[in-house]
Amino acid sequence: MNINHGSAISALNSYFTTAADSQWLQHGYFSYHLNGKATDIIEPWRTGRTAAGAQLIQSLRSSQQYQLLLSADWQQLGPQQHCELYYQQGGTAPAKASYLITETTWYCRQAHQEWQGTVGPNWHFFPLLRIFSGTMLQALEQNYCELLLPDIEISTAAEHKLQPKLDHRQSFRMVDKANDGQHFGMRGGHYQEKNAGFVLNDLGLLMAYHWQQDAEHLWQINNHILPG
Repeated sequence: MNINHGSAISALNSYFTTAADSQWLQHGYFSYHLNGKATDIIEPWRTGRTAAGAQLIQSLRSSQQYQLLLSADWQQLGPQQHCELYYQQGGTAPAKASYLITETTWYCRQAHQEWQGTVGPNWHFFPLLRIFSGTMLQALEQNYCELLLPDIEISTAAEHKLQPKLDHRQSFRMVDKANDGQHFGMRGGHYQEKNAGFVLNDLGLLMAYHWQQDAEHLWQINNHILPG
């Protein structure tokens, strides 16, 4: 799927199927730069709700350069979350997984396999796409929390992609010198105190992010909120 900035929202309409009563409230896309140069990675997103009051988030990450497609179709009604995920990179077979989160238990189903675990007090589910980062950062701003996320690590075999992975992470506030939002850092996983930074707006939406992956790779990601 080839998505450019101008077709970001139409790509969501063509990719996802939604109920007729869905009302979309906000939309935009994340752009990716590597070492100061634009890449073709584009990540459109939209947030909304249904007539029944369920919160909706849909987003997909696409790149021809990296032969990548990752999508999340998420909704929450009360304490219950449900998310359908899709991942494919290169010529490997696509992976699909369905996650269900209740007040006490999480479930993951993929093909003929199932997993489940306990939802604790310091616990959060992160469906990978950048639009979910603001909620995650705010939830993890305490002692190290248990984070459930679908596994898309490079080292993970194709047949195990999107399977549940538990990690321990903690977010922390950083000094805001530019008065341009709420600044966060992260500890845990592949994050260290000084190799990444996140900026949220007043509504808790991720607006900017940088990650020093290693000595040769600096990723810079920006959110572009679209009108209408």
